[in-house]
Amino acid sequence: MNAINNKKNANKENYRKWSNIMETTLVEMWQQRPCIFDVSSKDFHDRVKRDTAWREIADTLDLRDRFMTAIRKA
Repeated sequence: MNAINNKKNANKENYRKWSNIMETTLVEMWQQRPCIFDVSSKDFHDRVKRDTAWREIADTLDLRDRFMTAIRKA
């Protein structure tokens, strides 16, 4: 049981710490996907394309679990 709690706590710590590289990667990937932020883009109105773009970012940053949890709550 202790090992499980230690692993959960370690995972929480990993989620809180963002390196400069992760931040830069997030910004660069976000900028390359105007469907996420550009309301004048026809793809902005395509939820599948927006979700796919966010999934790609989440996968690259190893945040897939958190992304999927956020999607389920939305």
